[in-house]
Amino acid sequence: MANTICWFDLAVANLERAKTFYSKVLDKPLEICSEHGFSMVVFPHSHDCNDVAGCLYEKPDFVPNTSDLLIYFDVNKRIHEAVKEVSANGGKIIHPVEAIGPWGFRAVILDSEGNKIALHAMEAE
Repeated sequence: MANTICWFDLAVANLERAKTFYSKVLDKPLEICSEHGFSMVVFPHSHDCNDVAGCLYEKPDFVPNTSDLLIYFDVNKRIHEAVKEVSANGGKIIHPVEAIGPWGFRAVILDSEGNKIALHAMEAE
């Protein structure tokens, strides 16, 4: 069965800065790709219909997303390390790592662009 959510676009003010931030926090090599005159950073995914994927894109009239809608990024058992990378790479911690019951752990942060997101791990280190 396919996921209900299949793709997200996360707008940023500076694509290069955001690429560096997410590369460090997620501990994944990310690259800017350009296709059809559009530049973006696509998050790693399996390219099948059962996988959720998304991208960062630079928006000229960018306004950070600070609403209560949270995109959760998996940091796979390295949540404390990922949170340390947030401040070191221009982000801000809103809520430090907290247990969320049987759903694991999360930290709510602002990325380097001011977007509110969550970092998630089923297990802490």
